[in-house]
Amino acid sequence: MKRFTLAQTVAIVGVGIVAAVVVSALLARLHVAGFDAMFKSYSDDDEAPIIVRNGSLHIETTDGHWEPNGDANWSNETRSSSDNLGYFWVRVNLKNGTHCADSGKTVQLDYSDASFNPVFTTGGGRGGQTRTQVAPRGQLDREDPQRLRHGAIGDGGYIKAVNVGGNALCSPLTSANLDKVLICTNNVTQACW
Repeated sequence: MKRFTLAQTVAIVGVGIVAAVVVSALLARLHVAGFDAMFKSYSDDDEAPIIVRNGSLHIETTDGHWEPNGDANWSNETRSSSDNLGYFWVRVNLKNGTHCADSGKTVQLDYSDASFNPVFTTGGGRGGQTRTQVAPRGQLDREDPQRLRHGAIGDGGYIKAVNVGGNALCSPLTSANLDKVLICTNNVTQACW
């Protein structure tokens, strides 16, 4: 084992301290410059993802509430729509831990009940802002302000396909392999990557 002189030991410790100070200063500067945003799931101006779960189909919004928008649609009224780009980023999570993702202007869910295939689009909400909308409103019941439902628990219904801009994701989907579908209206919400 090599022995260092007192001068060498002081020099090594000094270099270590300088390196620690430089790294700390760099991390602080990145934090101030806003680089910590890449570790957040969404900001106050982003719409959080819309979560669709299997079984009796549930459509949940985490940062807004569902309001009727005309006779045909539900509209997701959030605190801000500044990042709703009129486009969807969709992630399908499977129960085995894998996922598929795509983006497009429309999202259609093919459901085991062939008379029900909800479609997500964007359009005007209150005040003319761009909002996520889902139809058909007549086949979705509002359980509470943040949750829409089709079907009943135990009715055997399930999502057979998720189509984004006409492209099927993670096909084929079954009641046994689908965990959830995340639908985002901007490309910065990490949940939909």
